[in-house]
Amino acid sequence: MLDREMIAKLDAPFDEGRVKTKKVPGRSDASYLESYDVINKANEVFGYGGWGITIKSVEGIPNEKRIQVRDIVTLHVGDCPPVDGFGGNTSMNLKPDSIETAYKGAVSDAEKRALRHFGKQFGNDLYDKERDGGNGPKRQPEKKAVKARGGRLSSDATTVLWSYAREKEFDEEYVRGLLDENDGDPTKVLMILSEQTH
Repeated sequence: MLDREMIAKLDAPFDEGRVKTKKVPGRSDASYLESYDVINKANEVFGYGGWGITIKSVEGIPNEKRIQVRDIVTLHVGDCPPVDGFGGNTSMNLKPDSIETAYKGAVSDAEKRALRHFGKQFGNDLYDKERDGGNGPKRQPEKKAVKARGGRLSSDATTVLWSYAREKEFDEEYVRGLLDENDGDPTKVLMILSEQTH
């Protein structure tokens, strides 16, 4: 398990200067930590050689314009139980450099998500909608269940997609464009939007 020194480092005040923001199409800026920063923090807290990841699975899903990469990594920290992290990224085009970048980005994304299990030093508090650190999202009013295009309430993938898109303030035309690019598959589009919010 973690020793007292590690726990003290995990419980230390979070440095808001580590937080970066990025533009996300169709919504307000998103807060995040850069991969190098998270790796440096893991080395500081757990020690060199005290942690690591293994890639459990990776999948590239091509379409006409780009490749969507999904992966799962397993995080190992000392003798703590292993933790899995899911990641995703999408290439900007079908050029080899862009595809390679998408694979690397997916692994970095999964690594960061796994490390979030160890708390605020790895950006877990960035997901708190009431966070008040200057860059974090603010809590939005609760919204009622939305209707699917046919006008009826349901929990199908299309309804889930539109509920998520409205909650995260994505532009409707942007979401419709993603649906067109992904053969109308709401599950694929939901994954793309989810990647853009983390």
